[in-house]
Amino acid sequence: MRILLAGGSGNVGQNLVPILESKGHEVWVLTRNPKQEKDIHWNPSKNEISSTLTLPIDAVINLNGFSVSNRWTAKNKKTMRDSRVEANNTLVNWFKKAEQNPKVWINASAIGIYPSQYHLQDENSPQGKGFLAELCQEWEAFQTQLSPEIRKVILRIGIVLHGESGALPTLKIPFQFGLGSAIGNGQQYMSWIDMDDLCNMISFALENNVSGPVNAVAPEPVTNSDFSKTLAKAMHRAYWAPKVPAFAVRLLMGEMASMVLNSHRISSKKITSLGFEFSYPTLQSSLQHQLKK
Repeated sequence: MRILLAGGSGNVGQNLVPILESKGHEVWVLTRNPKQEKDIHWNPSKNEISSTLTLPIDAVINLNGFSVSNRWTAKNKKTMRDSRVEANNTLVNWFKKAEQNPKVWINASAIGIYPSQYHLQDENSPQGKGFLAELCQEWEAFQTQLSPEIRKVILRIGIVLHGESGALPTLKIPFQFGLGSAIGNGQQYMSWIDMDDLCNMISFALENNVSGPVNAVAPEPVTNSDFSKTLAKAMHRAYWAPKVPAFAVRLLMGEMASMVLNSHRISSKKITSLGFEFSYPTLQSSLQHQLKK
């Protein structure tokens, strides 16, 4: 397939491109700063894509978005929204102008679309309220602008574990000093996915009859307390420090504290029922794999 990838310079994109190319796909990357032969300049804030991009395009994979791990100031919130909505609008408008549609469109979203719950939630569960949930809802709303002929996949991604990028290097820091601990009451669920499994899931969704929202999470959501204990064990560190009180987290992180205090116990049953197999289905196996990096 000839694939157009937005967000190719991000953590997931950088790991995804080699996997797609190893399977014989031709990947063209949309970027503000083209450096490689198959880089295409774009500026979604101005609704611009370089005229060097030509048809046909078989598939779109859009991972673009300013990280929600940045502090939730009013300015950053606007950037988080604009980077997602403007990227989608720019891509949709380009294809409308070209009058030719891709066969498949895979778009990132996040499990933050769901409310904080302790019970298991799947793709049909009600959607939540608050900044992150409403951001995800707006992120996904672009689908209504696409032709019904396009197969659409919305990946609601959990915490992505990678040894050198994303959340894991930050989560490791207190454990390196023997100060790792659970946060809040420690009973809130964390739904995560190994970076390799996420990239392979994107490739699987591209090549198979997958459609609609898909939870991109491993089959084993764990409580924050169990995550912390497993990480300490994988790093060969003691786990003894007292839990970090929720009020202290809120004082430190403000509204953003919801990311670590909310509970997201999310099901991966849909993607496994379609035939996808995880290489790292357990937290222990993923951490052992990623901490080698």
